[in-house]
Amino acid sequence: MLHSGKTLTALSSTAIVSLMLIGSIACASEYNFEDLIAYFDYDASQQLNATQNFLEGTFFHDQYEVTFQSVHGETVTGSLTIPKPLWAGPGPYPAMLYLHGYGGSATVDPLLSDLIYLLELTYGEPYVIFAIDAQYHGSRSVPGRDMFSLNFVQDQAALATTVIDERRAIDFLESHPDVIADEIHLMGISMGAIIGALTMSVDHRPDAACLIVGGGNWTELVSASQLPPAIPMREALNDHYETIPRYFDVVDPVNTIINASPHVALQMHNGTQDVTVPTGQQLFDAAGEPKEIFWYSANHYTIVLYSFTIVGAALDWFSTY
Repeated sequence: MLHSGKTLTALSSTAIVSLMLIGSIACASEYNFEDLIAYFDYDASQQLNATQNFLEGTFFHDQYEVTFQSVHGETVTGSLTIPKPLWAGPGPYPAMLYLHGYGGSATVDPLLSDLIYLLELTYGEPYVIFAIDAQYHGSRSVPGRDMFSLNFVQDQAALATTVIDERRAIDFLESHPDVIADEIHLMGISMGAIIGALTMSVDHRPDAACLIVGGGNWTELVSASQLPPAIPMREALNDHYETIPRYFDVVDPVNTIINASPHVALQMHNGTQDVTVPTGQQLFDAAGEPKEIFWYSANHYTIVLYSFTIVGAALDWFSTY
């Protein structure tokens, strides 16, 4: 959203006052590592109360709309794609939890349709694919709310909530009759890669993860990213980036990703011309083994031109781990 200079000034003042007055969220430097991980804990015994309704079918798959209850009382919406036995053979099948990018949804994402197409028509790999709407995205959109805004407390909560929602999505997959419970993998792009990195840090049920144009270090992301929401955030902060760790270190995958090792094998794909999330190397360096990273002559958006290569590499990675 674009703001006038006058509006930005008002928002800037509000943001700075809020940052000075709200003391309930400590700096991440005040947390020990166990605190960072515990921030994403939830009651796994809570019932999902899941629903699954048929949407449409093709020769290769059936697609369903899924809902389930998350821990914060909201209904999470998602899209589930299940291979048809006619070509895939009898189930159950391995599963892929897909995390969409900023501004996308469980059904609208630049890579998701390519992924399904390539799995079915090129690689012939039957996977159950499950994607949910991140907080404030898709069917969970709320007017005036955004994952990345000048309300840093809200932003932090939205990121953490979505991580817990993704963990609940893994609960759903584990209990699904068409899924091999111990063959669940994770794939995320952009914002979904950042949230995916947090998810794999605190939940080791996925065997392997493929993160595309993801990164970490919120201070550098806010100060350098060309993602449109980052621009008013920079203007509001007026170069006071020391405030960022106070609110975002607890949801920064650079601080948590080491906990994924050696349980969840990490594969990353990043663009050398990416000015939207230019911190992929930092996330990779913070991670432990097993890990690998591929670099492409691409920016944050043209990386999808390499979908064939990325999906192929991901499938090899998943089959290895």
